[in-house]
Amino acid sequence: MCEDLELVDVLREEQEQMPEWLEDPPFGFNRKDFFRNRTLFYPGSGGDGHPVKLCARSNAAHTFIYVDYGVSRDNIQEWLEGPDPEELPQERPLPAAQYRFLGYTVEYEQCLKQEDLRPGGWTQHASPTNSRDFVGDNFIPYALFVVLKRDENFDDAHGPERLAGLFVGGDGIATYDALYCQADGTPSPYLVVLQEHGFGGNYDSFGQGGLLEQIASKCNVWPKWLLVADNTDIWDGYEKTLSLGERGGQHNHERNLYRRIKNH
Repeated sequence: MCEDLELVDVLREEQEQMPEWLEDPPFGFNRKDFFRNRTLFYPGSGGDGHPVKLCARSNAAHTFIYVDYGVSRDNIQEWLEGPDPEELPQERPLPAAQYRFLGYTVEYEQCLKQEDLRPGGWTQHASPTNSRDFVGDNFIPYALFVVLKRDENFDDAHGPERLAGLFVGGDGIATYDALYCQADGTPSPYLVVLQEHGFGGNYDSFGQGGLLEQIASKCNVWPKWLLVADNTDIWDGYEKTLSLGERGGQHNHERNLYRRIKNH
């Protein structure tokens, strides 16, 4: 692998075909179908479209899961269906470039219940002691399934014709546990994004030694790839690829790809 490869070039070596269920309408959330394909998982995501851009341009994954208890359902609707970023007011919670997934428009959306995501309940493998301190009393959990269709003025170089996303208003660490770590045959995520947010509201580290890595280790549920920001400690058992870093996200941290090289 050459030193000057971009992140998208690394992922492009493992292209995934468009899932059959995503090719044509009608659409509707089916848990088995959604998780049968590669998934991108992003705890503490905000409205950061950079990881989806990487997976779309490389055709490495067609489905993504964004989880953040600091983002309301109204925020999601604004990012997906709001006005053009150039028309937004100067005062806003995130940079304009993050308000929409550029080149894609919502074709279908569906509000989900907990039983849609985790039929029969789930077993918690770690118990955070202070997570409630970071979640406002008025916060209303939600889950929104969307199908995004590529705009007509973009071609295959921009990404596949459709993407599917799941936006969850909740705890990213607990959601990883509930979705992937219940020994029910759900495949591990293909790629997980790790970026600490510090004063932004993390109650525990997403990086090395934190609860998220502890759950992954306890349940032996490891993603093949990690996309890690330069302010975050890498999990054990991963090796950096020989590719150029790329800046992205709310605070424009440099990010690099790490591949899983061993099991525990």
